[in-house]
Amino acid sequence: MALSDTPRPRRTKVRKHGEGSIFRRASDGLWVATVVFEGKEHRFTSKLQNKAIARRKEWLRLRQAGVRPSSDKWTVGEWLDHWLRETCEPRYESKTGERTGGLEPTTYSSYEILIRRHIKPYLGTKQLSALTAEEVAEWQRRLGHDGRSPETQRAAVVRLGTALDLAEARGHIARNVAAAKLVRRRGSPRFATCSPRRPTLSDSWWQLATTPSRRWCGWHWGVGCAVPRSPA
Repeated sequence: MALSDTPRPRRTKVRKHGEGSIFRRASDGLWVATVVFEGKEHRFTSKLQNKAIARRKEWLRLRQAGVRPSSDKWTVGEWLDHWLRETCEPRYESKTGERTGGLEPTTYSSYEILIRRHIKPYLGTKQLSALTAEEVAEWQRRLGHDGRSPETQRAAVVRLGTALDLAEARGHIARNVAAAKLVRRRGSPRFATCSPRRPTLSDSWWQLATTPSRRWCGWHWGVGCAVPRSPA
């Protein structure tokens, strides 16, 4: 046998300590990626091998960023409800009835409506620790597509960012992905002006007929025709 015909030994990838393993489960055919973290095995399944590995990689990235494994149970909607109850809901003294914490009732009500109508229907079921800036940007685009005003979009992303600030401070997320996603206020001009032109005779008669004569004692043909119009 020639030297070139000698079969080369198959290279096998040596897994590092803590990298875990990957195998295909016989019962349902799913790929299972495993890793041991703090003495406990965690499994990530998918129909595709690369997706199972990607899920394990993202999970490990969150652990390295300081996010606790217990934070994975939170969805965005559950955290927003928790944030409302803990930091925003008005609290009153049982004897005197005076407010001792939380926000004003009207402010709390506006926050609750904003979250219920404009945030939870879009982001409520997503995992809190896995929320990305791209998903926040897509949510903002969908709000605009669904007819929400720029002011509503701005208020919604501010509320989401405030809630995520608390989640970041408590180690539930690696970073606040809504912190820099404020929507600019886009004002429309109150008036639209047309190009100056020389008034016609019909314009002159119409203005004279509809305006008190004392205001037009010095009226002349050089009057511009920029006319205020209601915004479109």
